Amino acid sequence: MEIWTNGPVVPIVSGMASLTSSLCLTTTGCHVQATLDHVQPVLVSRIAKPFQCSLDQLIKALMTAPTASRKFRNS
Repeated sequence: MEIWTNGPVVPIVSGMASLTSSLCLTTTGCHVQATLDHVQPVLVSRIAKPFQCSLDQLIKALMTAPTASRKFRNS
């Protein structure tokens, strides 16, 4: 399973996060590739739950993702 969404995720408070464009999440070890563009708020838990990984794992993966990586956005 792979999900593409407009969104890197930066933790703020109470599970809130900021998603910007070209965020790629996969079920295989929560691999993440993100770029910094426009920002929209999301709940980290809503992203993490389908991928069977903890919020800490998700946040760590997102925070350490190479921001130079770019992927196509699904329309």
